[in-house]
Amino acid sequence: MEKQFQFQFLFNSKYKKFVMENSEEKKLTENPISVGDVTGNVVISQNQMGGVTAHTVNVTQEKQLTQNDIIAILNFIEGIKKKHNFNPTTFSISMVNNSNGNTAASQIEYVLKQLGYTMNGTSYGFMMRYPAVKGIILDKAKNNDSLEILIGQI
Repeated sequence: MEKQFQFQFLFNSKYKKFVMENSEEKKLTENPISVGDVTGNVVISQNQMGGVTAHTVNVTQEKQLTQNDIIAILNFIEGIKKKHNFNPTTFSISMVNNSNGNTAASQIEYVLKQLGYTMNGTSYGFMMRYPAVKGIILDKAKNNDSLEILIGQI
């Protein structure tokens, strides 16, 4: 005979949302398993609800630019200005795909503002792009005389 679960929808006023409670599942989580020493290639995911448990989880570290990186970026910007014969006073920063460059974006923003540039908008843009962007792309914006900075995986 197939095991049947009883689902009950409760309104939780504290969190102002509906909570689906499975009475059988609740029994399982009330008495969680105890895991001792674990060795070998194993994955343990207690009380996971949905999703995928990966064997290896890679967490990308935020990239912080060195002083030499910043100098190289500023020199590259000078080259873009000469190439396109323009003198931008504004810039935009977009984080692309699964960028780990939020810290780097903040550093670039700070330096450019110190040099008198104004950032378009109040926050960074986010976009998906194929093929994925790796590194930092600097160029003249297509729609205006602004400096466009795309930060991908660095």
